[in-house]
Amino acid sequence: MKGILSVFVVVAVIGFLSVSAFAVAVEEEKAKIDAVLTALHDAASKADGERYFSLYADNAIFYGTDST
Repeated sequence: MKGILSVFVVVAVIGFLSVSAFAVAVEEEKAKIDAVLTALHDAASKADGERYFSLYADNAIFYGTDST
């Protein structure tokens, strides 16, 4: 019984650590996305097209909102 409990505790700790590491990675990715979106909004509000489009990937396609 003691051995089974020890195995359970070890598995639970490993599971908790892996979930915690995943949560940290997700938060880091969210912070990166937030930084890019903030920079995009700032560049757009200042009509800084060069900086705005530098934030896009090299193969990005910009559709815009102009109806012409």
